Amino acid sequence: KQIDLYNWNGLIGVYPNVSGVKIGSTEDAGKTTIVTSERGGKTLMVVLLGAPGIIERDLWASQLLDAGFEQTLGLPPIAITEEQLREKYSTWEYFN
Repeated sequence: KQIDLYNWNGLIGVYPNVSGVKIGSTEDAGKTTIVTSERGGKTLMVVLLGAPGIIERDLWASQLLDAGFEQTLGLPPIAITEEQLREKYSTWEYFN
């Protein structure tokens, strides 16, 4: 029997070396995510709560990763765009 498992983390395959740890959504917390990314031999984790939507959730998480890598390693930002995320979301078969 085949079971399809869908991943709703918009940064996987868009932001370099992202591991999707957990996404979620509740009325009180809003859209949430925990992601890690490795660049320059260092792994950073972002825990984000309170985003009003998934675009903001993924954009804000990528901006936090960019800030962390820039401040700790001097690496340039990846600067993920809303267009890149919307393109990723368009590949999700059951995304509305």
